[in-house]
Amino acid sequence: MNNRHHTSDVSDALLLTSSALREVGFDEVAGLFREALFDRQLVAQALEALQMLVNNASNSNDGQFANETAFRLFQKMSRLVA
Repeated sequence: MNNRHHTSDVSDALLLTSSALREVGFDEVAGLFREALFDRQLVAQALEALQMLVNNASNSNDGQFANETAFRLFQKMSRLVA
């Protein structure tokens, strides 16, 4: 596991991502980020789930704002944990 995942910046981003995803209705993926906050080995799995959500956004009826929010969160998390 990557020790870079144990920083306060990553903790803050995981919490923000979980909260924002819940706000726009992506509760299942938000739950993965919440779990990753406590078990950093799940960060990659949560990020992968968010990427799948973003990739499938054009095929969903979740709303443009929700899809844009997921995309921006994915970009931020990807830069932070890469």
